[in-house]
Amino acid sequence: MGNNLVKQNIINYYNQEATNRDTKERDGWKTDERNRFLNLVTGEGCKTLLELGPGPGYDSKYFMDNGLIVTAVDISIEMVRACRDKGVDAYE
Repeated sequence: MGNNLVKQNIINYYNQEATNRDTKERDGWKTDERNRFLNLVTGEGCKTLLELGPGPGYDSKYFMDNGLIVTAVDISIEMVRACRDKGVDAYE
């Protein structure tokens, strides 16, 4: 029972924070990391990406815009909605 309560608390938190996280300014260092990762996976010939815990989907959208087929999975339905609003194929 305790694990279910913890899980529900996490879901509630991220559902409540979805709008805030979707509108918050992005950290600059993440851009470099994202570019490095994109170069790595495309250099290996990868065409698809499964993103677990994508939050509002900014990284997923970036990878989509750069040619990858992205599927995103998040525990928060509000984060999934934010992803879908960006055109990301996202699931709870």
